[in-house]
Formats: sequence, structure tokens, C-alpha cells
Amino acid sequence: VGSYIVATDGIMSELTDVPGGHASWDTDNPTQAARDFAAERDDFVIETPGFAFNESTWERPITSWPGAYLRRIS
Repeated sequence: VGSYIVATDGIMSELTDVPGGHASWDTDNPTQAARDFAAERDDFVIETPGFAFNESTWERPITSWPGAYLRRIS
């Protein structure tokens, strides 16, 4: 309880038309998978944490997974 599952690459739905992108990413992406997972379970919710996940030494986060944070609530 209180831990997170982070579905990385949550921004894929916005990259369907870039070089190397795929139209299917509009609905087949980690963010949608996180939403589907949370909709099927009552022990997880979609919730962005109050702290930043940051894989760099920069003060400004350079990674982001919008809408793809699952917090366990029970």
C-alpha cells in the first residue's frame, strides 16, 4: 500500500506521427494499459506522485510518464 507501478513511455500516444512512430500507439500504449489496469482493480488508482521521478542529476526532471502512475491504495 502506497507504492507505485510506473508504466514508462507514457507519452507514446502523442508520438504516433513522428519518424518511427506507429498509428496504433494512439490506443496501444503504456498509459492506456495503466488506465485499463486501474479500471479492472479497486486496489490501484491513477495518481501522479507528489515527488518527481528523475533519472538525471539535473534539478529539472527530464523524464515523464504522464498518466501512467498507478498507486496501490489497498
